[in-house]
Amino acid sequence: MTRSMTPANYAMVQQLELMMRLVRHVPLEWVVAWCNPRCEQRAASALGDRGVLTYLPVVAERRQTGRDKRWVDTYRPMMVRYLFVGLDVAGGETVDMVRAADGVEGLLSVERGGPAVRVPVRDLTRVIATSIASFRGREIEVGHRFRLGDVVLVVDGPFAGQQVVVKGIAAGGDAVRADVSAFGGEIAATLPVDSLKASA
Repeated sequence: MTRSMTPANYAMVQQLELMMRLVRHVPLEWVVAWCNPRCEQRAASALGDRGVLTYLPVVAERRQTGRDKRWVDTYRPMMVRYLFVGLDVAGGETVDMVRAADGVEGLLSVERGGPAVRVPVRDLTRVIATSIASFRGREIEVGHRFRLGDVVLVVDGPFAGQQVVVKGIAAGGDAVRADVSAFGGEIAATLPVDSLKASA
């Protein structure tokens, strides 16, 4: 189900399409910063101040305000605490710059303290494409009856084809939290319920 695109969502789609072109055509090494809780924007700003390109994946969300029950269009993180960082290695940018940035707790790696995982461009473009689809108006359906511990199949988005276990449910029931396989390991992700179906 889709809804019409608001001017704000149209502007976000334009920004995301620009990011998609940058990812595809600028030779950067992409790594994933693990940020302190609720510090993704702070980390992105700190790295941006040093000229480092970052991408914080978000998806569109429509929610009702508290008292007057108006519907507002907003967005939420697609992967809580994760920030993609594009390093210009030829220009002298290093993972140490990322580790030292305000708001960054560490880097995603296969082994604790090991080298940072490099994110393939094809994987990152799938994440961006999912974000673009949400801002183009793909409606999130509320009312799915997933419970903690349910095994579900991801049928849409960058993690399509994976079976995951529901570890948390967002307020309103429009998204679940689960660990998914990505970038050579397991990461926590927030998945819209309309991208899931009960596993057979």
